[in-house]
Amino acid sequence: MQLIDIQKSKTDKVSKFMFLTEDKLLLEASYIDNNTGKDIICISCQSSCANRCKFCHLTEVIGKIKLRNFTEKEIISSISQVSENLKLEEKLEPLVVSFMGCGEPTQNAIEVLNSMYRLNQLFSKKGIRFAVATSIPKKNVDDFFWLTNYIKSFSLPVKMHLSLHYTNNSLRKEWMPNSLEIEPSICALEYYSKFTGNAAEIHYALIEGVNDTKQDAAELCAFLRGRNINVKFIQYNETPGLNNKQSPKENYWYMHAMLTDYGIANEYYIPPGQSLGSSCGAYILENYLKYNIIKQINDVETKK
Repeated sequence: MQLIDIQKSKTDKVSKFMFLTEDKLLLEASYIDNNTGKDIICISCQSSCANRCKFCHLTEVIGKIKLRNFTEKEIISSISQVSENLKLEEKLEPLVVSFMGCGEPTQNAIEVLNSMYRLNQLFSKKGIRFAVATSIPKKNVDDFFWLTNYIKSFSLPVKMHLSLHYTNNSLRKEWMPNSLEIEPSICALEYYSKFTGNAAEIHYALIEGVNDTKQDAAELCAFLRGRNINVKFIQYNETPGLNNKQSPKENYWYMHAMLTDYGIANEYYIPPGQSLGSSCGAYILENYLKYNIIKQINDVETKK
């Protein structure tokens, strides 16, 4: 893995590291220091994503970038190089490795699990935890439970985040066409938490007039009441080419109030490093163009 660039945010303590694989693909990793007493590395598990979620920047690059799973070796190499560059081993803060970058972890479950198992050994002195975000694609439900089983078997500290975002199945299917329906997704998340003993959380990006109504708040309460699953409301990262807008902060407050009344813990989260595209591979196409990688890939495919 060749480190080819480091970009630093001018607005917060985020650095994006870009690595080039042997077959000329980009692996992006972001280091995040958000004053929470831990070092966070957000890592990609795939070179792109094929799930076609309507709100995601990666949907714009489907068919333009070769999609493949990153290997355990590639994932560990990139994290180790970030750690060495920033001298994280010398710091007292624990490390959190977050599989929330480019790609769907359940579609690369074996390499993600092997990476976590090995990293748990490599960073045992510093202390390490993991976070995995998944939409639970319909075709990968078995992979989700396979991953759950081995996280339990290896006693890995993994917080599971369900990318839910909608309270209506028709709307969720429109925006996230490959994802499992809402109720079985939440049931799977609840099972994960009870079976492994690890924390579980729902991610919910607020989009104005789409999923931020009082009805949505009521539906969330109905789904989650008594389930001990937290909700992280996320500031929507507006996507060029779509007319969708960030929900006004006041819409969060009434959703927050209703969920709180029902005993459902929730918070509002502004993803760090937005100027760098440090979540969901937001600027991955821009960087492929910058380094002329798309042309290289196309040339190779043409020769084949």
